[in-house]
Amino acid sequence: MSNFQKNRYKDSQMRRLQSFSSFLVLCLLMNYSYAQSNTDNGLEQLLQTRIYGASKFEQTLEDSPSSVTVVTENDLRIYGHETLADVMNTLKGVNTSYDRVYRYTGIRGLSRPSDYNTRMLTLSDGFRLNEPLYDSALVGNESIIDLDWVKSIEYVSGASSSLYGSNALLGILDIKTLSGSDLNGMRLKTQLGSYGKKKATFLQGGKLDEFGNDWIVGITAFDRTGENLQLSNKLDGEKYSKGFAKINLNNLQLNFGFSTRTKDDPTAPYGTILDQPGAKHKDDSFYLNAIYRSTLTNNLESITKFKISEYKYDGFFNYSSGLLKDSGKSQWIDIDQGFLYNGISRHQIAFGINHQSNFKLKQSTSDFLLDDKTKSKRESIYFHDDWRFKEHFILSYGLRYDTITYNNLDKNFSNTSPRVGLTYIASPSTRVKIIRSNAFRAPNTYELRYKYAPDYINNHDLNAEKIINHELIVEHTINPSLLFTTNIYENKFTNLIEEKATPDGKQFQNIDPLKAKGIEFEMLWLPGFEKRVRASLALQDVNDPSGRAINSPKTLTKVMGDTRIPGTDLIGAIQFFSSSKVNSIYGELPGYQVSHLTISERYKVNSGRLSFKVENLFDKKFSQPGNSTTARSSWIQDGRTYLLIWEYQP
Repeated sequence: MSNFQKNRYKDSQMRRLQSFSSFLVLCLLMNYSYAQSNTDNGLEQLLQTRIYGASKFEQTLEDSPSSVTVVTENDLRIYGHETLADVMNTLKGVNTSYDRVYRYTGIRGLSRPSDYNTRMLTLSDGFRLNEPLYDSALVGNESIIDLDWVKSIEYVSGASSSLYGSNALLGILDIKTLSGSDLNGMRLKTQLGSYGKKKATFLQGGKLDEFGNDWIVGITAFDRTGENLQLSNKLDGEKYSKGFAKINLNNLQLNFGFSTRTKDDPTAPYGTILDQPGAKHKDDSFYLNAIYRSTLTNNLESITKFKISEYKYDGFFNYSSGLLKDSGKSQWIDIDQGFLYNGISRHQIAFGINHQSNFKLKQSTSDFLLDDKTKSKRESIYFHDDWRFKEHFILSYGLRYDTITYNNLDKNFSNTSPRVGLTYIASPSTRVKIIRSNAFRAPNTYELRYKYAPDYINNHDLNAEKIINHELIVEHTINPSLLFTTNIYENKFTNLIEEKATPDGKQFQNIDPLKAKGIEFEMLWLPGFEKRVRASLALQDVNDPSGRAINSPKTLTKVMGDTRIPGTDLIGAIQFFSSSKVNSIYGELPGYQVSHLTISERYKVNSGRLSFKVENLFDKKFSQPGNSTTARSSWIQDGRTYLLIWEYQP
């Protein structure tokens, strides 16, 4: 056996040992007897959880026409999640990556180079968070959302453009923030961790009266010195500050949020000087939202939404000739007039109109080689109906029509997005859902208009990305504590937009059709009092026209378990993730397995709550893909790190 074969064999054995160790710890936690079965109604209560994102009206989890996962505030606390990317990484069929600057999300095998999470839609309290310049869904520390003021997160997998329009190709993440009634007092939270990590969060809120009126404000600050990477010396620092406020006054809700984040860039992008300070990225976000609800008749409710937002990006790149600044800025207004109608027997109907005016879209560089200003707008009309036409059948169908207009371009876009789904309630324990849907993503301003000679050329002839999704979902309850879900899907993509090299420079182009298919298995088990296990396996295959699907693992395995540790007031939670090998732009990266362990105590009135988290428990060395702009095609991830969390609420 050659040395290479021996090393591969040793690596394989080590991965198996780590996998077995993770499962062993999990089994010990899950099977150590403390108290038995208060869970007869646990799974039933979970399936009756009220959700909103799948249909734009409230319905139970089991009646939703899609596959939906709900992550609660308690889940965030028990597992010590810090970002939306942490949450996404626990979901079936989802993989995340980190290039030491931004977090990226792959869904069902699709995570294309130069993709800023543009094929998923993020919402906060029903408002779109994707900004219109780059279409990005920010899920790392750069996000305007801080998990410390999140009440719950709904992840709806599959195409949802029939309700939400552009970007909702592969899934939506609908975030619900805390209200004053949820807090009813003050909360202080501090964190200390490896590589100089420090974070402090302050929340204050309460009721204004006994009629549901309340208020809440929050602010958070974060700083991290960063790791000494292989190619740079302490150039991995990061800091941010964020603020949040919400007030409910009768039928009116007002939301406000801001975020400013700066991240040092150790990757020497775009041929900049390696190991020299100065390269960094700055993301600033702001929003002000208003929602007004009114009952027009006994069967008709009106929901009016208004949002004004701003996103600003500044990139600083260190060249021998000096520092170059690359900037982007977007400002927009989003107005949605929706209606809910239940005046027809067995029907639940949502319909409305939407208008988004992107009144400032600007891209520029400090050397004046790029100075582009434009505007765009989107106008839409949508309809969705859940029709329980038989006792055991629910027909869900919907349609949305979008028109998108760009200033200074001869070409505009229009798209019709239909969706139909049938739910068959085969028995009280089994539901079968069949879905067929169309979705799209219009090219964004960055893809259409970015021009920086001689490196980048624009492309005004881009077409909208489109997907046809077919999916079969089977949800089966084995017993009152055990639920199995199977998803079988096929996604057919046309006109995907990707950055390509040309003789005249890099350019965004539509690529040849692409097909992705796969099967996902998920198990939720509630084996006893305060014990829970969720495990998933995703087998996925992307038929890439280039023959090499980038950052597309064929297998994803995830196991999460939490339990109260017997004889103590402690809760133990373990996470295990396994990914098969992936292709980077320039080669192949091996698969990896990583585990996280969190121990937290129950809240104590006088001293609050302490939690301790160990990430990458076995100190696994692994890398994730970068992109074509950086000094390396892949970047090493953090080894074992520690985090101490203290939370106090009088």
